[in-house]
Amino acid sequence: ERLALSSAGIGIIKGDAEMLGRALQPLPLKELCLRGNPLTRHNELASLCLTLPVSITRLDLSFQPLTTTMDLPAAFEGLARLHRLEWLDLSHMGLGANQHDADTLGLLVGRLQSLEYLSLRGNRIGAHRGDADRLASFLPASLTDLDLCDNRISSREVALLSRPQRTRRFRQQI
Repeated sequence: ERLALSSAGIGIIKGDAEMLGRALQPLPLKELCLRGNPLTRHNELASLCLTLPVSITRLDLSFQPLTTTMDLPAAFEGLARLHRLEWLDLSHMGLGANQHDADTLGLLVGRLQSLEYLSLRGNRIGAHRGDADRLASFLPASLTDLDLCDNRISSREVALLSRPQRTRRFRQQI
């Protein structure tokens, strides 16, 4: 049910992430950790997300530095297929550097109706005016834990994102 492939070099060779996703499809996989793999190289993150088994409930994609050539909307479209996903770690990816990242992220999160935990720690959310407002408008009612530590969020945005009807636990360092 669990597979951890942290820093295993997945994504170095074009096509290996998609191969991994296809190999995992028949498995009753619930938890997958791909932390620290170069999946943003060659758009491997998008290929992987489109082929992951839909049985996954917990996914760690942290420490994937975004590249300027990466197709973030395609990657997130693949993640949106994972309707059972309850726990998602997208920390330390550089999200928010592009002014459209908050919208793209919000659209993804809004489609994950089972999502209870979301880590966006160590990104650049808040770097563009309105990032937090746009993200807050998409948060699913199921979300109970949102980690936005080490982002660029103002105290007003903290209040907006931490409203009780949004989350029970909210983490942000000011």
